[in-house]
Amino acid sequence: RPEMAALESFARQMKKLYIDKYQDHVPLAEILDVYEELHEADEGMFFLGDSMSDLQNNAEALEGIDIPLSELFVFCMAPVDLDSVSQRTSYVKMALEFAGERNVSLLRNVKIESRVPTTPGKLKDVESAHQCLELYAWLALRFKSNFPDFQLAKSLIEKSNVLIQSGLVVMTREGVVVEPRRPKEKQDKSAARVQRKTRRAEKRRLKELLAEVKKEPRV
Repeated sequence: RPEMAALESFARQMKKLYIDKYQDHVPLAEILDVYEELHEADEGMFFLGDSMSDLQNNAEALEGIDIPLSELFVFCMAPVDLDSVSQRTSYVKMALEFAGERNVSLLRNVKIESRVPTTPGKLKDVESAHQCLELYAWLALRFKSNFPDFQLAKSLIEKSNVLIQSGLVVMTREGVVVEPRRPKEKQDKSAARVQRKTRRAEKRRLKELLAEVKKEPRV
């Protein structure tokens, strides 16, 4: 996608400028936040829509894990619900193993559910495990040499689908009320920024660097 290539190029440039001037690391989430603000002020910049908030939140979850920028962008695009404790835990553990130059094991990072759920709570656990398996499979398609358990993940995804459907049949037969899953509501962008607890000093430095770059004469 051209907009993602432009965003990665922007992030790479800002990281280099920041390190050169301040000899310090700047979180990717902060760079993404500044990029979004620039987009709102410049209609000519690429528009990423709701996916920008997902990128920012995922980048914040992975902050401090030493992954090269190109690979980090791929991780940040992964389909993960950070509000789910099990998904967030699996996501961070997979990133840590990846950063350590180790094969990322499915069984080390995902809790496998093997019983048919008979209560809404147990159903939620199986659904969450299913989503963790899908996360592993998504990353495995993009990092084939680092995620060797793709076929196992596919097999377990099929089995978890059967468990979920069987559980729904059992609970329906026994009169257990299962509330339908509600789609996750997108947060207002301004509210999301407040919740991310943006580091103002780093943002100020980034904006100062951008101003300096704009002032430099073009060759």
